[in-house]
Amino acid sequence: MNKISVVGAGVSGLSMANYLEKHKIDYHIYERRKKEDLAGHGFLIPKKE
Repeated sequence: MNKISVVGAGVSGLSMANYLEKHKIDYHIYERRKKEDLAGHGFLIPKKE
């Protein structure tokens, strides 16, 4: 099987990598920013009441 290329280590790219990992599919993440340049990001999904 061919290796999947995931372009970008943002929310979508990491979500895709997580899916591929869970299904034991070989992949590689390509990110143009260097590790030292990455700043922490996060978000919350409000709970529906």
